[in-house]
Amino acid sequence: MGLDRYHIAQKMLDGASDDFDVNDCFEILKAVSQEVCPTVVSMVFDVTQMTVYWCENRQWNQLQKKKF
Repeated sequence: MGLDRYHIAQKMLDGASDDFDVNDCFEILKAVSQEVCPTVVSMVFDVTQMTVYWCENRQWNQLQKKKF
C-alpha cells in the first residue's frame, strides 16, 4: 500500500542532481501519482521563491502558482 511509490520516489531523489528544481519535483510526483484512487492535487513549495505550485487531477501541463 504505497511502499512501491515510496521506493520509486526514493530512487529518483537519490539520483537527483544539485540543480534539482520544481519541475524535478513534479516529475517525482507524476511518477508516484495514483491511478486506482486518483491523485487529486499535487503540490510543491519553492522556499527560495516563496511560491507554491500545484496541479489538479494529474494535469501535469497545467501548473498553477501562488507567490507569498
